[in-house]
Amino acid sequence: MFHQILHSVHISKAYLFFFIFLLNIVVVPYRALCRQENNLNLSIRGIDTTAQAGRFTVTIQKGNHALRLLRTYAYFKQHYYNSAITAAPEFVFIDVVGKLKVEVEIKTPIQSFKLFPSEKKIKIAKVGNRLIFFVNNKTGDLCLEINGDKKQPLLLFIPVGGKAPATAPSTRPGNIIFRPGYHRLNNGMMDISQADTVFIAAGAVVEGALLANGKKGGTICGSGIIYNPVTDSFPAYSAISLNHCSKMAITGITILQRRDNWAVRLEACADINISGCRIISEIRDGLDIANTQRVNVSNCFIMAHDDAICLKGLAKLNCLPVEDIKVQHTLVANMGGGNAIEIGYESVTGIYQRISFRDIVVLYSLPNEVTAEYKWPEAALSIHPSKMLEYKDPAYMGIMPEIKNICYRNISIESCMDDYYIDISPQRGSPGTGISNILFKNIRVIAGPARPSRISKNKNYPLSNIVFRNFRFKHQRILNMNRDNFVYSDTLAVSFFKH
Repeated sequence: MFHQILHSVHISKAYLFFFIFLLNIVVVPYRALCRQENNLNLSIRGIDTTAQAGRFTVTIQKGNHALRLLRTYAYFKQHYYNSAITAAPEFVFIDVVGKLKVEVEIKTPIQSFKLFPSEKKIKIAKVGNRLIFFVNNKTGDLCLEINGDKKQPLLLFIPVGGKAPATAPSTRPGNIIFRPGYHRLNNGMMDISQADTVFIAAGAVVEGALLANGKKGGTICGSGIIYNPVTDSFPAYSAISLNHCSKMAITGITILQRRDNWAVRLEACADINISGCRIISEIRDGLDIANTQRVNVSNCFIMAHDDAICLKGLAKLNCLPVEDIKVQHTLVANMGGGNAIEIGYESVTGIYQRISFRDIVVLYSLPNEVTAEYKWPEAALSIHPSKMLEYKDPAYMGIMPEIKNICYRNISIESCMDDYYIDISPQRGSPGTGISNILFKNIRVIAGPARPSRISKNKNYPLSNIVFRNFRFKHQRILNMNRDNFVYSDTLAVSFFKH
């Protein structure tokens, strides 16, 4: 009997130790995780129900392996805003290792199709309601337009180099990690000013906005999504807003903005790197760089209803310069008003200088009206320093800054239906120091209706040394200021060269 009791005690001890072991490896870390989430002002609600079923079904296949169905994301809705219908693109993520076959099935009959950038020269086979083509780890992001519908394309996000989704950093204090799942930020935002790294894993969707003020150093990275939805519950934040920050990087993530604000804003920042990101804004600008210095944007995709990329000066930012900005190897699209790439309108800055846009494809530059817009002229590439009469603020009514040493190089314009291809014109009679040393080299308009370009000064805002080298409309090289190709007021400021 004694031996039986002793045996039972040993078994009970074993169960007790096992229970304590489970408590330590499961319950305690779970409670710690909950505390961490509370400290981060974060709640999780599991399933993403915001991305509705879309028009496209996408599968991929490698070699003789089975077809794999990809998730198609459809967050955006079409509606009327600022005299134009908004775009509702859908998108998929494709991580390529080697050569892949892609099949896209569309719910409606296919009458026509285009795959951008056209310079990729990807061959497409049409089989019923399916389009079949191949991609590899050098393809990069693609935009598929069906039946001439520019407002509802399919975007295929393919990282150059076939990079695998980024891995999470360590869980040490200072790192904020969003793992796969749907995360809703309390109060619609999170202040990340004290964080070292914000990591958004592949398969993670963070609903809300990330804000930083006065932050020096740090990274927002990963392969997941920041989704900033329409809501009346919180202020209309930008999805990412950096104010007076320096030495920061934003890499690899997808940024979706539906609120009435710019998607990504840099204000009075310095030494900012943005790479491998996708930015889509339903009604406002994509990326705005205000009174900021030393920014490098590379290998990105930026689509916006208003300006896709805009450089400007705001009155609250102490007239800091906009200088040493580089945008390269990037696809941009302006979907319903504004410009694809703009300098201006707001120009409360000491100077715009040493700015380079290079190796860029303008997928779309679409108008907000059929007729020309004289109050807010639109173009694929524009320089529009202007007084902001509607602000009724004296700070926006002064002398416009000097704009110099701006380079546009190796830019393809796939489709421009705006007022102009290129527009250099101070607006609203704005006086200014001058616009000089502007180079357009290897600019090519690939398709679309004929549009003029405009080089226009006013008596209080001189122009000088505007140079075009190898500027082509389709297969025609433009070598002079012929009235069919340009609207101008000063031919002496402009020169043309074949190469």
